[in-house]
Amino acid sequence: MIQSKTLNEVKHLIIKDKNISKAIALLHQYLSKNECFSQLERVEEIKKEYDLMKEYMLKGYVDQQRNQLYSSLLQRLYVIAMNASIDVFKDKNLTPVTKEPSLGEDIFTFEEIEKMLTQFVQDVTMLSLELDSNKETKQKQIYSDHYNYLSQLFNAIVVSHQWSESFALSFQSLLLSPTIETSDVQQIVSAITLGAMQVFDINKFKTLVALYLNAEDEEVKQRALVGFAFTLPSLEDELYPEVKEIVDEVIAKKGAKELYELQLQVFYCKNTDADNEELQKNILPNIMGNEHFSLNSSDIIDLEKDNLKDILGQHSSEQDIEKLEASIDKMKDMQKAGADIYFGGFARMKSFSFFYRLSNWFTPFSFYHPEVASLVDKIGESKFIKELMNNGPFCNSDKYSFALSLSQVITSLPANMKEMFENSGMLPDNMIVGDLNSPSYIRRTYLQDLYRFFRLSTFKNVFFNPFNYSRTEKQSFFFVNSLLLDTNLNAFAPELVRFLMKKKMYNEIPDILSAYENGTDRGLKHLAALYYLQKGSYISAKVYYEMLYTEDANDLKALQGLAQSELYLEHYKKAIEYYSILLQHAPEKFSYQFNKAIALLNEGELNEGMNILFKLDLEKADNLDIKRAIAWGYLLQKRAADSIKMYRSLFESNNQMVSDYLNMSYALWANNEVEETVNMFKQYIESLKLEKEEARIKLQKDFANDRIFFKTYLYSDAECNIMLDLIFEESTN
Repeated sequence: MIQSKTLNEVKHLIIKDKNISKAIALLHQYLSKNECFSQLERVEEIKKEYDLMKEYMLKGYVDQQRNQLYSSLLQRLYVIAMNASIDVFKDKNLTPVTKEPSLGEDIFTFEEIEKMLTQFVQDVTMLSLELDSNKETKQKQIYSDHYNYLSQLFNAIVVSHQWSESFALSFQSLLLSPTIETSDVQQIVSAITLGAMQVFDINKFKTLVALYLNAEDEEVKQRALVGFAFTLPSLEDELYPEVKEIVDEVIAKKGAKELYELQLQVFYCKNTDADNEELQKNILPNIMGNEHFSLNSSDIIDLEKDNLKDILGQHSSEQDIEKLEASIDKMKDMQKAGADIYFGGFARMKSFSFFYRLSNWFTPFSFYHPEVASLVDKIGESKFIKELMNNGPFCNSDKYSFALSLSQVITSLPANMKEMFENSGMLPDNMIVGDLNSPSYIRRTYLQDLYRFFRLSTFKNVFFNPFNYSRTEKQSFFFVNSLLLDTNLNAFAPELVRFLMKKKMYNEIPDILSAYENGTDRGLKHLAALYYLQKGSYISAKVYYEMLYTEDANDLKALQGLAQSELYLEHYKKAIEYYSILLQHAPEKFSYQFNKAIALLNEGELNEGMNILFKLDLEKADNLDIKRAIAWGYLLQKRAADSIKMYRSLFESNNQMVSDYLNMSYALWANNEVEETVNMFKQYIESLKLEKEEARIKLQKDFANDRIFFKTYLYSDAECNIMLDLIFEESTN
């Protein structure tokens, strides 16, 4: 996310144009203007080397290393340009937001970092062996100093310049070492990810890969995997060809399954608002509405002394319990599937000063954190709170929110609740979600931490948001990154499309189809056809279904989709042809018969179409769609009175749809009952709930779509316009 137009131009010159001369000139001009003298010296060194290359070539020297040297100069220019970009990012955004002092790079040499991280482990170990009466005070001081240092280190890494290969290798070795705390490594991985998401850094990227492939701790591995996916470059692989080799190595060694699962989990995060709406509308009201029930760790208990069954009978109480249990089960199923069911509740608990420190959003939960230490002092050895924090189904950010909120109210809680906190070590069944140490669960809760950061933190507008998909930045939708297209990940493309269709997340589907649909995968082509059909892009759907049916004339699903596409496109002759073939295979299938009848009516084959509908009506007397089709058929047969009778039966049984008002209006008009026609059109307009002008435009479109009616009754444009005026003039009086 480069925030300088000039530096963006330099990046394009380096990566896309590979034009060293222009890149040097523009970068030199930028660095001079902004007084970046140390970087300017490095550009001048590159210019001297390039001038020497040109001189050698002019003299006719053959240099076998010329291409390699040219690529090396481009990479060095890229490093300088990206360092300048990081400085712009830091100066414009990060320093004023963090409210912390800027840190000089000399403080964070590798030796200093190694010393501080290993010393902390030694200090904690030595303290555990002491019997000093001030042991608790010393412990608090050690942790306070350490968390402050980690916060500063986190910020320094986020805004650090491009890493050298030697620094990256040393850092990888340290982070993979058992001599430092895994929670420290987890924070550092998040800092590397956050920085490399803003500006790609080949050596930070390699560090994330090394941690994913080699770390023993699963928490570290999964954070590194997320970092790898979110920092995949969309352009820089042209500058660093080894990126492709690295990606292929990751897929070869670890397989594509975790990356596919990660993409699903990212989409679950993106769908959090829809899941939260489902909870608020359809689940929580059923739970909160049953106030006479309580949940314990294993069952539902009725709290009413005067049980409702004494008044309403047992059935009502049983129904309430069943409804409550069903709602709880549905919420548990949503969580098990991957939904973030706690976001809505904890979203309002992120205003503590704790969350104004950048690193705290990425810190694994610990009772030793100095900002929750006061809670430990107040709750003592609370079994329930410790069990909740250690094994509850919450991400780290929400655990901190809960702990900080509880520390404010713990002293005023009722005695029975305090007793529960102290003595109960059991979580309710609805909070037990399976294996908390599984890679999938660890990855999900980390993504939830990230999602809360990018949605709720004061830093949300500072950093690139990987959950906001755009067609120019694909970090959040890494599945369609060109580096992954020819890997084993392509086997999961159909499953991902099915998932998105099921969740009604349609925006990303075209990108998957365009990336992975290579003309050979029939499953993916079927999904593409179905997607376009559901979207209403019937021409595109027809193209795919025709392709599938041409390839395999026995593919009845393709033929069914093709027939449906032709019907929607009003190609009725083709639709009749295809449905006739389908009926040869399944003569009794209702949808084939019904759709063929509709096509016949619209093609003017009224008697044949009506005969099919009459037969279906005898077989399915309760099917109202058949009756509507018969009513429309009567209208086309110029049997307006019979059509009116059929529509009135729908109204009298209170089974009318919005479209019935429109079609009843047509029937009344055809029967020359003009005043009733105007009134019925008015009812149709009211049912649309549109403003007057919008409603008139909608009705004009209806007239255009139902041109077969106007053609049958020879109504002129003049008569249509007069009718529109009658309808809307009447409605204003």
